[in-house]
Amino acid sequence: HMRDCEAREWIRRFKDKVNDLGHYDARNWWRDTIADIEKKRGKSAADDLKDRMNRIRNGRTDPERPNFT
Repeated sequence: HMRDCEAREWIRRFKDKVNDLGHYDARNWWRDTIADIEKKRGKSAADDLKDRMNRIRNGRTDPERPNFT
């Protein structure tokens, strides 16, 4: 449950960045952020977070949108 809460929080932060910076800059911000998470927690934790974000997002939004990879 806590990891899903974290995934929802990162989705919210990404959406805020899209609104503030635009989609291109938000994607660059996310790329840097997930790289930092991978450095601190390891690749498997970063991959798990991305998988959870995609699963949550794809269950509620348009599947045509790009994934958090």
